Formats: sequence, C-alpha cells, structure tokens
Amino acid sequence: MVSIIGAKYSGHDAGIFLLEKENEPFGLDKERITRQKHDINFPYECLKFVSNKLKGQNVVVAFSDSNVSLKSTVKECDKNFHIKDYLSWRKENIGEKTVKDNFTYKIASKIYRSKLVRPFDNYLTKNYLKKKVKSCLPNSKLIDVERYDHHLCHAAAAYHFSNFKKALSITLDGWGDYYCSRVFLCDDKIRYITGTRGEDSIGQTYTSFTEALGLTPNSDEGKVEALAAYGARDNDLYKKLREEIIVEGLKIKIKNKNLVKRELWEVEKVFKPLVQKYGDKDSAAAIQQVLEETGVKLIQNAVDEFGIKYLCFSGGVFANVIMNLKIFEEVKPKNMYIIPAMSDSGTSQGAVVLSALKHGFNISNFTKSEMPYYGPEYNEDSIKSAIEKFKDKIKVQISEDWTKHAAELIEKGNVIGIYHGKMEYGPRALGNRSILADPRDIKVKDVINHTIKRRVWYQPFCPSVLESERQRLFENSYKHKHMAIAFYVKEKYRDKIPAIMHIDGTARPQFVEKKDNPNYFSLLSRFKKLTNYGILLNTSFNLHGRTIVMTPEDALQDFIDCGLDYLFLEKYLIKVKK
Repeated sequence: MVSIIGAKYSGHDAGIFLLEKENEPFGLDKERITRQKHDINFPYECLKFVSNKLKGQNVVVAFSDSNVSLKSTVKECDKNFHIKDYLSWRKENIGEKTVKDNFTYKIASKIYRSKLVRPFDNYLTKNYLKKKVKSCLPNSKLIDVERYDHHLCHAAAAYHFSNFKKALSITLDGWGDYYCSRVFLCDDKIRYITGTRGEDSIGQTYTSFTEALGLTPNSDEGKVEALAAYGARDNDLYKKLREEIIVEGLKIKIKNKNLVKRELWEVEKVFKPLVQKYGDKDSAAAIQQVLEETGVKLIQNAVDEFGIKYLCFSGGVFANVIMNLKIFEEVKPKNMYIIPAMSDSGTSQGAVVLSALKHGFNISNFTKSEMPYYGPEYNEDSIKSAIEKFKDKIKVQISEDWTKHAAELIEKGNVIGIYHGKMEYGPRALGNRSILADPRDIKVKDVINHTIKRRVWYQPFCPSVLESERQRLFENSYKHKHMAIAFYVKEKYRDKIPAIMHIDGTARPQFVEKKDNPNYFSLLSRFKKLTNYGILLNTSFNLHGRTIVMTPEDALQDFIDCGLDYLFLEKYLIKVKK
C-alpha cells in the first residue's frame, strides 16, 4: 500500500495533506504547530506529526511549486526562523541598493531559467528534498518525491473537492511558479487554457497596499477589505488605478509595472505616498473596488468564452469575500465552489490529488466530504492530561448535555469558547475551534475586539447560521458552508442581529446542516429555541497574532490569556479561577 503526502514548503503557509487508502483526508499546516500565522519554510513538524501513522508504509511525497530552484530550496529548508522573524529581517536588511546591486543574484536567476540548466537543477532539488523527507519519516519507505505546478495544485484541489462534473477552475493569487492566475477547463481531466504572469499580479498590488497601510503583507489583506467599507468609492485613486489595471480576455494587464512591486523599499517609494495623499480608508476602498471589478471581468470573460457556469475558485485572492459576492451577483453562476483552504496551504491538498490520480487511486471517497474537518482530533485522555496541567488556574465540571448548556450561557450574555472533534483545515473556524457569542448584542463586538481577540476596531465578525434560516435572514444567497463569501443581511433583520454584520450590511456566513456537524447543529438549534434566531457570532478560537488552537493545551492557554467567560473542552465546562 502507498500513502501519499501533499506538501507545501516554499514561502508562506507551509503544510501537508495526507491520503491513505480507506482513510479520511488529513490536513495540517505548520502554523498550527508553531502558532505563527502563515508560517514559512519546510514543514518538518507536520511530517513528524504523521510519522508514527506512516510507520512501515511506502510513501510518495508530492510537493507544490515545481519551479523553485535548488538555491531557493536550500534557503527555505535550512533557515531556522518563523514568519514574524522574516518580516523583521526584511525591514532591516532589504533596501533599494541591496536589490539593485545584487548582480550575482540576477545572473543566477537567468542561468537557472535556461533550458540547459533547469533539468539538472530540478534533479538536484528532488534529491535534496528526499533527504529532508527521510529525516522526518525514518521508519517509512520513501518511494518518490514529485513536484507539481503551483496553480495546477490550486485548481486541482478546487475542482476535485467541488464534486462538479464539468467546470472552470480559476486561480488568482499573488505569485506562484511565475504566474498569478490560471484558467483551467475541467471535465474529469484538467486542461490548462491560459494564464496571467506574475508581473501583472493584482494580488501583489493589493498586498503592497496592505503593507503601505501599516499592516502585515500576506496576512492582513482581510483588514484592507474590511477598512474599504468605510472609504469613498469611485475616488480619484480608484480612477487612476482603474486606468492602469485592465482585463483583456482571460488575462489581467497592469500597464504601470511600478504597481507590481514586491520589495519594501519599492512599497515605501510607490505606495506609501498614495496612502498618505488619499488616506487609509479611501486607499483601501480604491484598491478593493478595482479588485472586485477585475475579478468579475476575468470570471465573466471565462464564462462567456466556454459557456460553463459551474465555477471553482482557489488562490489567496479568493479569500476576498466581497469580491466573491460581486462574482456571485454579477456573473450568476449555476454553482460556485471556493475551496476552504484557498491560500497556499491548499496547494498541498492539490498536490496529493494530482499524485493520487497519477498512481491510479480512486479519489471519489477522498474528495466527497463537504466540511474541511481534516485536522487532528484529541481523545479524552489527552484532554484530561491538559486539564491536569492547568488545574491550578481553572475550575472544571462535566456538562452531560454541553450543547444545551452552551446555548443557555450564550443567551445570558456570555462569550464562550468551544473545542470538540477534528480541527478545521483552512483559515476559518467552522464550529470545532470557535469563540461564540449572541449576535443580537452589538456590545459583544467591542468586548471581543478589545478584550478577547484584541483586533482592530473595524474588523467584522461572522455568523454560523442554520441552513433553514438562510432565506429568512439573508438576501440572494446559496448554500455555502465555509465562510468564503459574503451575503447581504435582509434589511428588516439588520437591527436584530447587528453583531455579525459589517457596516455595508454584509456578513460572511457558514450555513449549517445536521450532517455537517451534529454537535454544532444542536447548539444552533437550541439557541433558536431560546431566542427565535438560529444564528451565532462565530470567530476563530485564538488570540490576535496566534493561530487557531490545535491541542487541548492550546485551547486552555488561550482561554486563560484572553478573558472568555467559559470554555467547553468537549464535555468539560471550564472557568478561570479568580
């Protein structure tokens, strides 16, 4: 028997995705272990996490990003710092002179891209990666190491997990294997049509605005999207950007290449003056509106050309829920699937699919799950051990009917954490690692933002909603379960459930059915019995700057640190000692 591991090792969102015959999918990002958001470099910790499970097995490891050179691979695998250290280093060490004068680097890059050197470099890179994998899986037999194109991995994951028969799978991100977007026609097999090179990356432009606004690139783009709702649309900056960023057929074109700059000194030189001139809110609004219009135009052109209205989306730009809403409203697809792990972590999910198909696996059972509860699950002994570790700081009681108890505590105004079952894979907490509150109470937004999560004031919170409540509470929508698109709350309910709504009247919901998550469905149903609203404010269980909790110890540590009223650790009800 062969087990296949998909892996992402180059750049942010390192992680793995595992396929074993007869077993459910398992996905784990490095950030959940190190607790550094979007963590970078080789996923040693993730491979070691599954090493016992794979003991004695034949293993194939399929990496996304097929064009990473040996030089870059060695740098990625052997550096010993997390993403927060990289960002600090970048600010201190990369300047205009350094980049412009690095003649050796430029020549090396040109040599690497040559047809003579590239195959040899790929051979050496594969051998180097094999050594790294073997060091993490010493008791497994490594059959092979494979490498797949970045955007093909994105597209394959979205298409196969959508369970659509015939569809377009479209990617859009900052940069990967020289491209920022690719269009694929899918009908059992995946056929590449065309793409946009990285030098025309609107994702990179958006990230540069993120950094110019004083936020963290490749992490805080969602804050720009949230801030945009407070700015004036159709402002002068928007008009300037609209002239420079266009869509021609299935490709994005950016006329002024200064708008696709990556280095810090370039951001300081090009983007900071724009933000200073137009202000934070209007700058955010300008780039957000251009992104929405660009995304809609690109997707509409693809639908028009191929006549296919089943759409699959992947890549970090599709984390922009307002752009996704505009696509839904204006393109009017028959169905659309935004893969829950839309960022680069999803490329490991795609790599495992591509390798499985290559090796003749039937992946229909593997890809049929609607909910991405692919992460680790901890047994009662692990939970008891964690409780014992923190016993001097907490009070514990057993709640035999914990979903009923949780609903009652929320209805009384408490903000609680819940931790049960398998951890979510992807950036959204979908009811297994969540902080929950009453959506009817507008004051809980400030409580959670300022006291618990310690986030910026303008970030909205999202709801989990019973699917049976969807048409009652929301305008035009579809059965979406992963918090990857926003919809408008109906006008007559906006003052009834204000805590889950942004200033523009939108919310980013998870619509819940019993089959998705029986415990969470029970909690929502019981809250509806108490309040007549089958909806809860749901935000990820973590402090700002940390990742979603993975282990029972993570849950207890964040609970103690953040000021939640109660924590349900499976059936154990926990409160901090005063």
